[in-house]
Amino acid sequence: MTDLNSFSEPTLPSSLPTGFDHQVDRIRDLVMEAFGLASRDEILSVAKILGMAAAGGTIFANGEADNARMIEWSAFHVRRHDQSLIQILLQQMPSTANKRDRAILCALATSTWDIYRVEAIQPNVGAVVVDYWGKTRQVIYSRSFQNQVKVGEALMGRRIVVGDLATMTAVISRIPEPILDRLKNISGFGLDDNPMQDPQRQEQLAVKIFGARSATGQRTNEGTPAPSATGGGNRQRNQPCPCGSGKKFKHCCSTGK
Repeated sequence: MTDLNSFSEPTLPSSLPTGFDHQVDRIRDLVMEAFGLASRDEILSVAKILGMAAAGGTIFANGEADNARMIEWSAFHVRRHDQSLIQILLQQMPSTANKRDRAILCALATSTWDIYRVEAIQPNVGAVVVDYWGKTRQVIYSRSFQNQVKVGEALMGRRIVVGDLATMTAVISRIPEPILDRLKNISGFGLDDNPMQDPQRQEQLAVKIFGARSATGQRTNEGTPAPSATGGGNRQRNQPCPCGSGKKFKHCCSTGK
């Protein structure tokens, strides 16, 4: 298989590579499994970090975007003994597990948030992007880029590369130019910095871009965009709720009922 990172001038084919849909499905499933390792208290703590209303042991999410943010943050940023839930899931994976699943989990465990600017879009295939700090052109496959972002716009996400397929996890967030301009002036996030290798700055970046919400659900960071799903749709909300109620996540913790 060819590593897409080796191309200096990456281009998009006219159709998605073989195996794309299965890989995207497995990425979602494995992220959801990692989220399922989170305790109720940890999920409530994540909701507080993200500015989502949480009272009396219930969480009040403002739609599917909040659900996706909470799942993503829990899987990648809830830590036990300095390990994320994704890394713990990888350690727990038996040696007999599917090799592609192990490769996907390894890619997830080493992934970081990054900011990309879209240079070209191939409808129903994906986009060519340039990362904000490294200025490297890369390919991201997704069926829905043309519905979420336009050429020239900036977004934040985790680029997951397995073999010759590169896609993103479920959450992306458009970033208006005023946000990028402010980011340049924040210590540790300037164009000459490299926050991608610093877990603490990674979390700070996610908070700044996601934007904290007040208890009413209104954003406290004016101009910060709402995250949206990519990669062909977000089915995480239809998975069983990790609190153990037996209900689907969208009918349980995500609504506070």
